Amino acid sequence: MVETLKDETLNPLVITAIGDYDFESFVAGTLFSQGWNVIYRALDKENLRSFLATTLEKNLVVMYSPDLPGLTPDDISAICLEFPRVIGIQSLVLNQEFPDLHPRPIHALELINLVRGNLRAPMIRVTAQEKLVGKKAYVHSFVSIGPGTGCTTLAINYAAELSELGKKVLLIDANASAPAVAIYLEIRNLKSDQEFKKVSEFLSAIEVSQRNYQELILGLEKSSLEFDYLIIDLGSLTDLQNTLTDRRWVSQAAIWASNHADEITFVSTPEILSATRLRNFVSSLPKISLRSKLSFTLNQRNPGKRGNSDEEAFLACVTPLKPDSLQLLPLDVKSLQVAKRERKALLEINERSVLRKAIYSMASQRIS
Repeated sequence: MVETLKDETLNPLVITAIGDYDFESFVAGTLFSQGWNVIYRALDKENLRSFLATTLEKNLVVMYSPDLPGLTPDDISAICLEFPRVIGIQSLVLNQEFPDLHPRPIHALELINLVRGNLRAPMIRVTAQEKLVGKKAYVHSFVSIGPGTGCTTLAINYAAELSELGKKVLLIDANASAPAVAIYLEIRNLKSDQEFKKVSEFLSAIEVSQRNYQELILGLEKSSLEFDYLIIDLGSLTDLQNTLTDRRWVSQAAIWASNHADEITFVSTPEILSATRLRNFVSSLPKISLRSKLSFTLNQRNPGKRGNSDEEAFLACVTPLKPDSLQLLPLDVKSLQVAKRERKALLEINERSVLRKAIYSMASQRIS
């Protein structure tokens, strides 16, 4: 049975036990900016013990540093018996007596990823200090702002174009709620296997499932050494902030991508619901710290004056975020219908289609 998390896990209650006033203010202020509630800020050991002894909240995140006056390793061991989420951060003056201390984060992103990592399942915990050593691959994630934006179609054809250009590509279907790569490309057993399936000479694919997610995500570091590109279809993620603190298996690929993707492309359409979701999403995005470059794609752009109006609204919405790139992809219903019916990439169906040319241009720009 998949664990369903309560709101206090998605938006955790935090207490701080840090002696350094400036660093504690940085921690509390950063977490508050992410929507997490810092409900208590202990000044010393007795202050901390008194609060923990009387609080009725047990699903807390306790963040401490050895510089809290009076604090000992035995105190932390006792706290860990009652509170499952205790995060130790090294003090400015190094202290070797306390076990499992994390290096002190310097930037807000490092702190946020540290907390996120400790809210996840232990098997796939990743902190901000963990990096892909010797990484070869360019990791590019695609996120749909709500359903029906064509995000999966874009990811598939983008991966196909990169492979056609001679790059070794791994396409990862991480859309847990509606996986579609296997269907669109007619690949058997993509979900049941843990091994990559060969699609063409330079293109391989795999689907994240509840059965294989731990091994697959832990193995992405190795994959980043073997492939030139990792293309990850994350599906619809309108509530990205909560997804990045969710411990369920369905969110783990998104969490990994938030730490390691070089670029995240958010895909929307001119359709009224999609455009509204994009505006709401863009307003919440500054509250979410991501290490990746951000790009936006307006898919299914209408021709003529209507398309110009849609484009203006799209650019007005996303340009203030100063994205790394903006893409406008044309509406090409006929070519897409044939590609889906034949279960092939656009370049195999009609290399002259306007949509195929646009996606080819995206891939060419990326490798140039």
